[in-house]
Amino acid sequence: MLSAAAEQQMEIAVFDVESAALRHHLIDSLPLTQRVDALVVMGVALSDRFANRLLHDQVPTVLVGTCRGGFSSVTADARSGGRLVADYLLAHGHRRLAWISEAPSAGDDATPPLAMQGRERLAGFCEGLAAAGLDLPAARRLSATHSVEGGRTAADQLLGLDEPPTAVFAYDDVLAAGVLKAARERRVAVPDALAVVGFDDVPFADPLGLTTVHQPLFEAGRSALRLLRDRLADGPHAAVHSVTTEYRIIARETT
Repeated sequence: MLSAAAEQQMEIAVFDVESAALRHHLIDSLPLTQRVDALVVMGVALSDRFANRLLHDQVPTVLVGTCRGGFSSVTADARSGGRLVADYLLAHGHRRLAWISEAPSAGDDATPPLAMQGRERLAGFCEGLAAAGLDLPAARRLSATHSVEGGRTAADQLLGLDEPPTAVFAYDDVLAAGVLKAARERRVAVPDALAVVGFDDVPFADPLGLTTVHQPLFEAGRSALRLLRDRLADGPHAAVHSVTTEYRIIARETT
């Protein structure tokens, strides 16, 4: 988003919020009516209180990764991302597949948008399998702490099954890196005996040779800033618009 803002000659201040408690503190302290001309909220569900404050103060706001009535937004269809992976792995001949999701963080109300993404990716993945006459049994549907070690632990459990999967779809690239670690420790050949697909296409995915789903973050940032400029130009009664970005598979050495 920073590079997109520079292209559009916009000055942007970034607030990186790691927890719900910090988010509430930041929201309460933002000088919305004094020094902030507009706001982009990425990956965080607005509370009713804050949403009402933004609408009352007529602060031009665009949401990225979430939707809410009264606000323009940029989202991606997470379900289509899951279906994309299912179709890709099925086309490569896999019939025994597995899924590793991120376990929710207890007590953090910033979690729901991430949890919703996971549910939608899984739903799309299962839809793709069902279209091929396959299902995803509970034994091959695990959750893990969001870390490489969490992914490794879940993958180790999957690879220890009597009939282990031939392909694993991980919620994101961090968990997928853990799957690769477990395969290496068990001397399971990737991709000959096990295919691994992540999600996001983060910088370390390329050196790992990880097949993944590209998350169009730059495109989302550019679209959000374009919507924001329109909101600023059209004033407080500007129309609300929604933009949907598209995923694509980045095929590398793990499939």
